[in-house]
Amino acid sequence: MKAVARAVGMALFALATGCGSLMQAPDQGYEPPGADVPLVRVPLDDEAQRLVSRARDSLARDNPGRVRDYLARIDGRYRYEPDVLLVHGMVDRMTEQPQKAMVHYETLLQVEPTHPGAANDLALLYREEGRIQEAKGLLSTALEAHPDRPRLHYNLAVLYELYLVDLEQALVHYREYQAHSDGEDEKVARWIKDLERRVE
Repeated sequence: MKAVARAVGMALFALATGCGSLMQAPDQGYEPPGADVPLVRVPLDDEAQRLVSRARDSLARDNPGRVRDYLARIDGRYRYEPDVLLVHGMVDRMTEQPQKAMVHYETLLQVEPTHPGAANDLALLYREEGRIQEAKGLLSTALEAHPDRPRLHYNLAVLYELYLVDLEQALVHYREYQAHSDGEDEKVARWIKDLERRVE
């Protein structure tokens, strides 16, 4: 108990003084802390929320430089907020820095284990590395908490069809993807018909 109390005290001291490992930004060689160090979340204030919103807008405009500018203006105490970590991961993927993106997504999932955006994007990165079972686990876990997220169903269906060769499960998730999408995806509709013939 003394060791845990000491770790918590050190973490809070680091946050208060602006120094220590909890204040080291992920872009500066950050490694996720061990289980003994708490991930301290601080809700975004109005200004930080505006900066995150502007960073997201810049992502949509494919402007990673502006994204990083906005992120740099967010005080370091917000480093464990899911919205901040997610944008960091997204801009790292955009700029083809998958290892840095993984660190941000993995840290986010320590803070919020079923975050759908982080689980989806990290699963795609794992898939690119051939870590198929880990990708499947991420998507499945996220779907337990967010069963209405079409993109999670889509990417899990792709895993089942192309990597795990489980056509029945692929069919299940392609159908769920269609059911939860705003409109029917004609391409996926053709895949469903093809799979229906193949599993008969």
